[in-house]
Amino acid sequence: MSQNKKQKQESTSNEILVQENLVSPEQEKLENTALKEIYQEQGGTKEDFTKLEKAPGVWHVITVWVIALLVVSVGSWFVWVYVIKNSQVNFNSVKLLPDGKFESGVSVALEGNAQVASGEETRFTVVYTNNENVLVRDLELVLRYSDQFIFLRSAPDQPVNSYNTIWKVGSLEPGETKKLEIIGQVIGSVGEKKELQATLSYTPLNFHSRFSKKAQFETEIKNSVIVMTVDAPSSFIDGQEVSYIVKYINTSSADMQGIVVRLVPPQGLGIISKTPEPSRENDWEQGVLTPSQEGVITIKGTVAGKRDQALEFVAQVGIVENDQFIIQAQVSHIATFVTPDVDLQLSQTSTSDVLQFGGELAYTVVLTNHSDIVLKDGILRVVIEDEEGIIDSDSFRFPRSTPSMKKAQGSLTLTWTKEELSQLETFNTNDGAAMSFSVNILDVPLDATITEFKVTAQARLEAQSPDIQAPLKYTSELQEAVITAPQPQQGDDRAI
Repeated sequence: MSQNKKQKQESTSNEILVQENLVSPEQEKLENTALKEIYQEQGGTKEDFTKLEKAPGVWHVITVWVIALLVVSVGSWFVWVYVIKNSQVNFNSVKLLPDGKFESGVSVALEGNAQVASGEETRFTVVYTNNENVLVRDLELVLRYSDQFIFLRSAPDQPVNSYNTIWKVGSLEPGETKKLEIIGQVIGSVGEKKELQATLSYTPLNFHSRFSKKAQFETEIKNSVIVMTVDAPSSFIDGQEVSYIVKYINTSSADMQGIVVRLVPPQGLGIISKTPEPSRENDWEQGVLTPSQEGVITIKGTVAGKRDQALEFVAQVGIVENDQFIIQAQVSHIATFVTPDVDLQLSQTSTSDVLQFGGELAYTVVLTNHSDIVLKDGILRVVIEDEEGIIDSDSFRFPRSTPSMKKAQGSLTLTWTKEELSQLETFNTNDGAAMSFSVNILDVPLDATITEFKVTAQARLEAQSPDIQAPLKYTSELQEAVITAPQPQQGDDRAI
C-alpha cells in the first residue's frame, strides 16, 4: 500500500518537470526582455547593486527640523526688530479685504431728549450718512422700542409693517445724509430709563452682501404729563367731617389711553360717600384722557384719631397694561390730628358775697390760646338764662367794648365779634383776652310768690383756623347766681 503511494508521488513530480520544460521560445524571449528593462539603465549599462542607498535615520530628520526652526525664529526676530518695529506704517489701518470698508463707511445715529415726561409726545430722530464714494442701496431701517412705547407717526417715510418697526428708505448717494423722525409716547415710572435701538442694513453698489450698523439712545422719565392734586385739610380734630378732592389733568397734546385712578384712604377715615362711584372698590377707570381733560373725584368721610396722630391719603393715576398698573403720578396727603387747647373762663365777680335785689351781677370773661395753631375770626358769646326776669337788661355796663344783644323769652345773649373785640380777628399761640361787664338786679321780684331766684351764665367761643377746615367750639363752665327774695316785714304790703 505504501509502495503504491510512493509510486504515485513520483509520477506527479515527473509531470511537473515535464510541464516546466515545455516553455515555448516566444515566452522565454518575453521574460528575458522584461528582466533587462528592470535591471538595465537607459544607456544600456546594467545597474550596480553592490552599492545600495540607505534611507536617512530618525536622528538625522530631527536634526534637520531643529536647524530649520532655529533659522525661522532668528529670521522672524530680525524682521520684527529691524523692520516692523521701526516702521512708520500703521498696520491697524491696513484693510486686507477691500469690501470691509463699507461696514464703517455708513454711519447711523439716534437723537432725542435725555429726559422726557411719561406720556409726553416725544420726537426721536434717526440720522444716517453715506461716508463712502459709492452708492449704497436697499436701505432698511428697523427700530426696536422699549416697553410701553406708543408709536404715533413718522416723517418723511412711513413704516411698511403693522408693528410700525420697519422702514424702506431707498438709497444713499456718496456723502448724502438723510433723517427719519419718529414721534411717540414713552410710558413708564418716574426715574425709569428707556432705550430705543435702530438697525440700518444696506447693500453697496456692485456688491451682493448685506451690511448693517446699529445705534441706540437712552432717555430717562423725569415726570408725567398727568398732573394730580389732592385738596384736604392739613390738620384734623377728632370726629371732624372732611372731604378729599382729587383732581387730575392731561397736560400733553396727545390722548392718554387706559387711565386708571387709584385711591388709598387711611384707616382712620370712615367713608360717607364717593363721587363718582368707583369702577371697583378704590379704582376709577377713566379710559381715554384727552389733552387738557380734567377729572375730579371727591371722597367724604369722618376722621377719628388722637392728638399728633397722622393720616396719610394716597392718590395714584396710572396706566394698566397686561394687568400691570404703571404709576404715572402719585400724591400723598398727610394730615395730623390736633387738639386746639383754648382756655375759656367765665367767673362771677360781684363785690358782695350775698346777691340781693337792688344789687348787681358782675362777670369777667378770660380766654387764652394754648394750642400751636392760629385761631381766626372768633365769635364770643355769653348766654344768660333769667327765667324770672330779675335782671334789668337796660342796665348793662361794658367798660371795654359793647356787644350786640339778643333778647328771648327767659334769656339774653351777648355777642362779640372781631368788629367789637379786635383780639378775636387773629388769635396766635399764647394770645389772650379779658373783658368784664355788669348788670343791675331789680329792686323787687316780679313774682312775690318765689323766694329764691336763679340766674345762670355761660361763655361760648367759636373760631376758625387756616389749618382746620371745621369750626372750633369751646364752652366755659356754667356759672349760677342765686338771689333770695327778702322776707316781708310787719306792715309790708307783700305780707298781705
